[in-house]
Amino acid sequence: MLEGSGRLNLRRRYLVFPVESRGCEIRSHASVLGLILFFAIRCGAAPGCVPEELFDGLPRAPADLSQLLHKAEGGDPDAQFRAGLAYDTGVGVKRDYRQAADWYRKAANSGNPGAQSNLAGLYSRGLGVPQSDNEAFRWYMRAAAAGNAAAQNNLGFLYAEGRGVSRNDGTAVLWYRKAASQDYPGGETNLGFMYSVGRGVPLDAAQAMKWYHKAAKKDFALAEFELGQMYFHGTGVRQDFSEALGGFRKAAAHGSASAETEIGFAYSHGWGVKQDYAQAEKWYGMAAAGGSAAAQRNLAIVLARNQREPGDSLREASESLAGSSPTGSPNPDKSTLDGLPSGAFSLSAANGADSSAAGVPIELSRRFGLILVRAEVNDRTATLVIDTGCSHTILSTKLLQGQLLTLEPAANASKGSGWVGNANWIKATVKVGDTVWHDHKFLVMDDLPDISNSLGQKIDGILGEDVLQEFSRIQIDFSHRQLMLSH
Repeated sequence: MLEGSGRLNLRRRYLVFPVESRGCEIRSHASVLGLILFFAIRCGAAPGCVPEELFDGLPRAPADLSQLLHKAEGGDPDAQFRAGLAYDTGVGVKRDYRQAADWYRKAANSGNPGAQSNLAGLYSRGLGVPQSDNEAFRWYMRAAAAGNAAAQNNLGFLYAEGRGVSRNDGTAVLWYRKAASQDYPGGETNLGFMYSVGRGVPLDAAQAMKWYHKAAKKDFALAEFELGQMYFHGTGVRQDFSEALGGFRKAAAHGSASAETEIGFAYSHGWGVKQDYAQAEKWYGMAAAGGSAAAQRNLAIVLARNQREPGDSLREASESLAGSSPTGSPNPDKSTLDGLPSGAFSLSAANGADSSAAGVPIELSRRFGLILVRAEVNDRTATLVIDTGCSHTILSTKLLQGQLLTLEPAANASKGSGWVGNANWIKATVKVGDTVWHDHKFLVMDDLPDISNSLGQKIDGILGEDVLQEFSRIQIDFSHRQLMLSH
C-alpha cells in the first residue's frame, strides 16, 4: 500500500517460533517476504499452545524443581539451561521470562549452545530483556558457530531481514544451508522459500519444491503448507487443487491454522472438492479457534451466507485466503476474486458482469495470482498490477526514458510495513483499454525489481486508486479473463 513515496504491501508471510527439532507456526504476520525464525527447546510432551509461541513439543516438567535449581545454582550448565527452559515455557513452574533469561545467560556464558540460541530468541522478542537485534545476532552467532542448527537458521533469518546486521541474502542462504545440512526442517523450509522468490539464489521452483519436500517428510507443517501453496497456484508445477489440498490437510493435521483456512476456502468455493458450506464452516471454525484472523472473518461471512433468506439480493462479502488467490478456478462462474481490499472494486461472479461495461483483457501473475493488465504508457507497452489498496498509480522509470524527473519528490513514508522505494511525480499518458489519462500526474519509481522478482515476471508498475476510483464499478469476469469497467 502506498504511503507517500511508495510503501507497498504485496504479500505477507509468517513468522514462526518452533522447537529445536519440530515446530508449528505463530499466527502473526511478518514482512512482505518474511521467513521462519526458530526458538530452540528440547522436545517432550505436547500440551496446548500458548498465544505468542506455539510449540508442538514442550519439555516435560522437572521431576524435582528444587533439585534442578540446586544443581543450576551450583554451576551445572545443563541444569541452568533446563531451569531457563522451565521458566521460559512455564512447564512445571510459573512462566517468568526474566528468570529464564538469567538462567540462559549463566549457561550461555559456560558455552551451552542451546542456551545461547534461546537467550538470543528472548532478545529478538524483547522477553525478560530489552529487545535488541544486536544482542540477538551476537548470541545466535556464538551458538551457530558451535553448530546449533536452530541458531544457524535464525542467523540466516537475521541476515535475510537485515536485523542486527546489514541485509545479505547470500549470507542468509549460507546459514540456511548449514541448518538444512543437519536435516533441520526450518532451515530446509527457509532455503526452499529463498529459491521460490530468487533471493540469494537464482529463482528455481524445482529447488524450492525439493527443500519443501525434505522438510515435509519430517511432518513440518509450514513446509507442507508451502507445498500446498505451490500446487494451489501452479508455481513451478502443474496447478492441481487436489494435490494442494493434500498438502493443506497434512499441514492442518500438524497444527497449521493457515492450512485449515485454505481447506475451508476450498470447500466454500468448490476448488478441488465438492462445494460444501458445512465443511467450510467446520474448517474455518477450527482455524479461527487456532487464532487465524482470516478464518475468523471468513467464518462470519459463511455463517451470514447460511443464514441469508432466499432471494436476499444483498451483496455478499468475499472470503480471504490465508495465502493468496490461485491462478485460476475450476468453477469460474461461482467464484469471486478474494483476498484483495474492496477499494474501488465491486467484485462479482462472471455471470453477474455488467454487459454494458468495457472489457479489458487481464491475466494472472505466475505467482500469487495477482491481476495484471496490459497498458500503454507514453505509447510503450506495460504490464501493471491492479491494486485497490495502493493510493497512487506507480510507474517504472524505464517506461519514461529520456524524460527529466523535474517535479517535486514525494514525501517519505514514515511508518507501516512493506516494500519502500524512492519516487518522484511526473506527468504521463496512460491507456488501459479504451480509457486514456492524458498528461496525468503519476508517481514514478526506479525499476521495480523486488516486485518483479517476487512475481517471477517483469512488472512495469501498479494501477492504483487514483485512476480506478474514476469508475463507478469494476468487475472481474474470470470465465472470459476480462476486467469490466463501468462509468
